[in-house]
Amino acid sequence: MFDGKPFLQIDVNEFNFHVHPTEPAGFAGLKEDFDKFLADHEKEHKKKTGKNKFPFCCDLHKFIFEDVKKGFEEAIAEKKFDDRFWFSKEKYANLPLKITSQIFLTQYHIDNTYTKPDAVQDIAEYIEYIISTFGQPPIFANYYLSFLKHIVANSDGNEEEKKVYKGVLDFMENEYYTNKEPVAPTDLNELYATYQKWIEHFPFDTVYFKELKEKYQKQLPLYMNGTPTGNRYTGLMKGKVHDKIGLIRILVNTTKDLLKQVDAAELVRQSVIPDTKQHTLQLLNENLRIKNELLFGEFSNGETEYMEILQKWLSYQKEYFTDIAQITSLKIEPLETKRDILTAAFGKYGLYDLPKVKILNDNQKSQLSELLCNNDVPFQIAMFSYLAYFDYLIKNYTQSKTKLNKLLAEILGCDERTVKGNIAVLQAYSKENKKRYTAHQQKKNVQIAYQTLK
Repeated sequence: MFDGKPFLQIDVNEFNFHVHPTEPAGFAGLKEDFDKFLADHEKEHKKKTGKNKFPFCCDLHKFIFEDVKKGFEEAIAEKKFDDRFWFSKEKYANLPLKITSQIFLTQYHIDNTYTKPDAVQDIAEYIEYIISTFGQPPIFANYYLSFLKHIVANSDGNEEEKKVYKGVLDFMENEYYTNKEPVAPTDLNELYATYQKWIEHFPFDTVYFKELKEKYQKQLPLYMNGTPTGNRYTGLMKGKVHDKIGLIRILVNTTKDLLKQVDAAELVRQSVIPDTKQHTLQLLNENLRIKNELLFGEFSNGETEYMEILQKWLSYQKEYFTDIAQITSLKIEPLETKRDILTAAFGKYGLYDLPKVKILNDNQKSQLSELLCNNDVPFQIAMFSYLAYFDYLIKNYTQSKTKLNKLLAEILGCDERTVKGNIAVLQAYSKENKKRYTAHQQKKNVQIAYQTLK
């Protein structure tokens, strides 16, 4: 009966099953090439031994075949499989030829794979695939592995081939010959409950995370290193599952990563949080909820860590929005913008009295003002020159070029040297640094801009 747990787990030590051996399905898309390779191999060795029928084509394959056959017959004679109700001698009678063939097939696969960028991984997956064809349990797969290991270890080749051979040997050693420490089975339902507890307590209902809630509800980070890996030949996936401590560490880090992404100040600027008082109340409620859970709930040490992080973060957010609410309740005079300052200066110092400006209609004057406000100093200086503003300012306000530079620096909010340099480069004969001061490059642009005012 379903007890509310999403996973049904079976202990393989208490679950007896068997699968008879099979032959590999296809030759990784290389059957025709392999058949030709086998034919050439048999033909070559016929010249040496007088025999060409595999596996009696050469000493190596003959030895493998006879050694496996001898081992299989001895196991039958010693009644090693009599207590296996599922064992059938007829089902396994082809093992000597199967093992010899698949060693030869694996050699062929290695020879046709070592130049690939992922050659070692490809060959490792292929060996796993061959092992899977030995049935369950994989009787006599140790013969296949032992002979293959010997052949690869004694293979010669160029540096690239040797590198692949070493990688394959390291894989076989680690996967099939290294005794691994027994690991207690992971309770998937415990992992599920641990993750659901995090989902329940993380503040997904706040404006910061509500759009992420569905995404995180639909996933469960069971596997280390993200997702399980697939075998291109078996079509099966495998991965190392977290234990509870590992999963909680992932949840602590995920909590930190999600909280780091929140820019409360930017959300306020964009009016995503228009009602700061209401939002402060929501943060207070969330903070109280977390505190109560810490006080009355049951958490492991790791779970307490992410709960305490949430509590501190909510507390900081609450303080920020409390301060925001207090500030917004005050009447604060708006600061003058750059546009306000420039527009006022243009009016004060007669820009709109210039002949080329006076002939413009109100809409064109507004566009001209926008151009001057939205562009940088080189454009502004070039436009002033085009409008004959320098002569007007000297005649009516400054009486000298030095004072002109100072006045323009005040209007434009820059230093006098920048003004002086940009005015100078407008003259063709100027020796001023034309890489640093670029108003001369804007002369044509300002004419076009002026002539296209509407």
